[in-house]
Amino acid sequence: MDEAFRSREQIDPERRDDWEEVQNYVKAMNLAIDELQTLPLSNRLLRKTHEVLLSGVRGEEKGQSK
Repeated sequence: MDEAFRSREQIDPERRDDWEEVQNYVKAMNLAIDELQTLPLSNRLLRKTHEVLLSGVRGEEKGQSK
């Protein structure tokens, strides 16, 4: 758990993929909380949050719209 609060450079290279996914979860959750102040819970908000969640991590290509 303490790794989630470390900088990328402090994470062992073999664990960075996991670390980046955790960082995206934090970013996506914060985005959703902020956006809910002005937007209703909607497909638009869910897609936007999902985009942040998958940004730059394993599975990113699976989450892209066609």
